[in-house]
Amino acid sequence: MLSLIFFNHSESPYTVEVTLLQRDENLSRNEARVFSEGFDVEPDGQTTRNDVATTQPYIMEYSLYEADSQLTDQDHVHYYPVTVTRMIVRRLISIRQAF
Repeated sequence: MLSLIFFNHSESPYTVEVTLLQRDENLSRNEARVFSEGFDVEPDGQTTRNDVATTQPYIMEYSLYEADSQLTDQDHVHYYPVTVTRMIVRRLISIRQAF
């Protein structure tokens, strides 16, 4: 299972809004959403949420708010579990060795 941990190394409280989306072009945005929640992270603190989704590749969208009001960052990242990453690397090595 996938767990999320957020660290705040600043002097201000932050709220992180996170959405995990399955990587499937055939699904609508609503169908692809597997998790969506906001997390409050206190100054010099951390927040953990265990077992939010199964371990598989996701697109994680996030919005970061300082003091629960001012949007300071908004973006997305691609999450690949270690096992999937290892498979991709092995395939690339196999392809490279074939040439």
